Amino acid sequence: MSKHTIQIKELRIENLSAEQLFTRIEEIVDAKIQITLSKKEQPEHKSLQQLAAANPVCVGTLRNYIKSGKLKAFKIGDRVFVKNEDFDKAMSEIKSKKYKR
Repeated sequence: MSKHTIQIKELRIENLSAEQLFTRIEEIVDAKIQITLSKKEQPEHKSLQQLAAANPVCVGTLRNYIKSGKLKAFKIGDRVFVKNEDFDKAMSEIKSKKYKR
């Protein structure tokens, strides 16, 4: 495990009490945390149950799409997951074929 070190060559604090300094540091840290949390996106994959709950499709249909090759999936242990981009791509292709008939 590597430790991060910060080198400060010069630090000047003028006209600030210790309480004001700590308050300012907390504000800066909170802002950095919020930026980091806002950058985090949703996981890039979801389980079949999560996809079925969020979309108008059932788990059985998703399993049929996987078996037929319309939807790419992968397993972690006993659970089956699908990447968000693969699901979106497969659903757009399936819908377009349905409406072309």
